[in-house]
Amino acid sequence: CLGLSVNSMHNLIFNKNDKWYAYTVNNKIIIEFLESERNQLVLSDSKDELSCLTLSPNGKYLITAVGCVNREEYAAIMVYDTSSFELKKKLGFHFKGVQCIKISPNGKYMISIGSKEEKSVCVWNFTNLTVIDSKSVKFSIIDIVCEVQNEIFLYFC
Repeated sequence: CLGLSVNSMHNLIFNKNDKWYAYTVNNKIIIEFLESERNQLVLSDSKDELSCLTLSPNGKYLITAVGCVNREEYAAIMVYDTSSFELKKKLGFHFKGVQCIKISPNGKYMISIGSKEEKSVCVWNFTNLTVIDSKSVKFSIIDIVCEVQNEIFLYFC
């Protein structure tokens, strides 16, 4: 049984292959390992509140992002290697926070959505963690669904 109360809808993930789950609490990621009695790991590489959490399709990377930030720096997107839970890379693009992050099913692309105030979409090359393209939009995006059939298709909610 798990009880969790957070401000966002993208803050809980399960890794059934490696038998752990993760969730965010304020500026920390809590990882609970299911095969041992109450074994937790706490990742705290952000000073700002985390807004979302996702896992790459192959389970090798855990990605989180900052929900709001002071305007002098980017809202960090942090990529962790799940074999060691070490921070692999800290990325910056969005200024007012990140609402949602998704990885394409083929693992080639990462899509980050700016906060409701920022209204932006950024497509990343997930292999080398560089920006491919970005756009401002006229509406707030809450969630993304990615499908791959020859090309990548994005559906925004």
